Amino acid sequence: MASIPSIRIALASNCGGRIDSGFEQAESLHLYEIDAIKARELGIIHMQTACKPAAPRGCKSGAGSTASAGGCGGSKKEETVFDEAMILERAEALEGITALFVHKTLHAGSALKLNARHVFTVKLDEAEHFNTVIDRVQELLLNHPPRWMRRNWLPSATLQLGCMNSVAGKMKEQI
Repeated sequence: MASIPSIRIALASNCGGRIDSGFEQAESLHLYEIDAIKARELGIIHMQTACKPAAPRGCKSGAGSTASAGGCGGSKKEETVFDEAMILERAEALEGITALFVHKTLHAGSALKLNARHVFTVKLDEAEHFNTVIDRVQELLLNHPPRWMRRNWLPSATLQLGCMNSVAGKMKEQI
């Protein structure tokens, strides 16, 4: 009998029930092991935000004063500075995770660090409840798992590859 393949996912959240944050801004990453039948919570990683607003251009103090001249304060959109050490720490914490689900944003440096650890990133356009995403992952596992999902099945829960390999070996012998 074939065992059921499973994967581990992380869900970026600030409120703890919805995927409502980007990777860098998330206050917590909720970890789950999921197969086509059940989902098991593995734990929660609580973290400080890895980003902060940058000082507006022209400000020497970094505080930005709306009363001062020279471009400080004002209505320009604030840039964001990412703490690379914190991003690396977050990426390392996801070792062994197949996919990370985030809401809308992912910094390019974070994407590179996650990709180096074989963590596939799924960006959602709208904030979604954990259960909704878990249900969709289970449906994919059951019906038609994409390549990124199959590539990262947990070794303890793979299909009977030994049997499949022996059939492939026999086919080679016949050719």
